[in-house]
Amino acid sequence: MLVVGTIGAVAAITVAVAGVLLVDRFARDATETLDVVETALSTATETVALASESISDLEAAISTGADAAADVGLSLRESEVLIAEIADITGTDLPVAVEAIDDALPAIQRVAGAVDGALSALRFVGVDYNPDRPFDDAVADLDVSLDPIPERLRRQSELLTDSAAGLEAIAGTSDELSVELSALEARLEDSRTLVADYDAAAADAVALIDEMQESIAGSGRLAKAVVVLAGLALLASQVTPLYLGATLRQSDEQRHSADRDADSVPDETTAG
Repeated sequence: MLVVGTIGAVAAITVAVAGVLLVDRFARDATETLDVVETALSTATETVALASESISDLEAAISTGADAAADVGLSLRESEVLIAEIADITGTDLPVAVEAIDDALPAIQRVAGAVDGALSALRFVGVDYNPDRPFDDAVADLDVSLDPIPERLRRQSELLTDSAAGLEAIAGTSDELSVELSALEARLEDSRTLVADYDAAAADAVALIDEMQESIAGSGRLAKAVVVLAGLALLASQVTPLYLGATLRQSDEQRHSADRDADSVPDETTAG
């Protein structure tokens, strides 16, 4: 019984110590793991914050680009209208006006010849008229110089019309670019919202990890207390066999002592 009680007491102490060590090791490992996770989340949160700032800056730049593209498209369309009006004037009104003048120049030239002849005749009566070139020759030169102008104006009108069409194409491209940039801005807004949601989720996860660490610490203390109490209970259960073993051993020793005392008393029969 003494051996059984001693083995039980040793086992109780061993189980209690081992249980406390195991609980402490588990709590420490769990805490270290949560620390690593929390560090990773903190790093990810910082990265997400930088990404959110970058997205905000990019979104502002894209918004500015979209507005600029829209303004360019509007300006080009206004320029297109102005160029189309100039082309219309250059291709219609101006050539007609120049041709009308050109058609009138022969009559003017004839009148100029008559005027020039009359003035030249009046030189004999003291009129000072001696031009470098006769008036009708000057009108004739003007007539010659005006001849190609209507055709040139019409060709210039065609070029302006083509330019206006090109401006329309460029304006359309600017509008498309503005629409695409606006769509990209909307997608970036959605991305920024997702990043904000992730940031909030990461913050909640960090707070949950802190709570778990506190819970693990409290649970570890409770588990160690339970293990110690279980060890004490197991140790207490060995009191009975230890007590019985000690009592039986004491009784056995007393019996052996009484036997030795009885053997040492002289036998009266033998002595007589």
